[in-house]
Amino acid sequence: MFRSRTLRVRGKPVELQQSEDIVAVKRAAEAAATPAVGRQRAAGRARKKLRVTGRSAIQDLPSDLSADEVQAFENAGWTFLASHRAQDFGPEVVARVFVKPGGRIALGTHRLTVKLKQTQDDSQVVQLLAKFGLRVIQQLRFAPNLYQVTMEATEPGKDALDVANELVDAGVVDFAEPEFVEVIGPRSDPPRSG
Repeated sequence: MFRSRTLRVRGKPVELQQSEDIVAVKRAAEAAATPAVGRQRAAGRARKKLRVTGRSAIQDLPSDLSADEVQAFENAGWTFLASHRAQDFGPEVVARVFVKPGGRIALGTHRLTVKLKQTQDDSQVVQLLAKFGLRVIQQLRFAPNLYQVTMEATEPGKDALDVANELVDAGVVDFAEPEFVEVIGPRSDPPRSG
């Protein structure tokens, strides 16, 4: 089952569909976050957890989604599972599954890009964003007041879409957009004349 969610992108509403039945789990995340000494054991535990969860939930995704796109996520180390299995994994490796307009799959992350309305010193930025449960990862230098942030302390069940909308509603940002994991297809070279 999918539910409709609204995200404001540059002031315009964009409708996303969020799966309530399926999540994506990053298979290699547990092993990558472990020191080298224990990496093999952690990778084995992660594989065992995924085996225990049962079949992949790919067949439960809407049939109009691109099979190539779903396969690309799996090739990149993601497994689609029934959402009730998410409790077997840490929140840092579980992603909500969204479908964007046009049918593209997007996996939710805990990161956002925000552009603050006013220039503030570093301590003011940290304090302002902390009120929304966010921590600055980095200031992006190609535009003023632009930051990449991550969710730190938020209410259970809240995601980056919720926080982005809260920031916009509070009037403290020009924009706040969640970062998604998406498949980028191959690009073709323009024909050469000859």
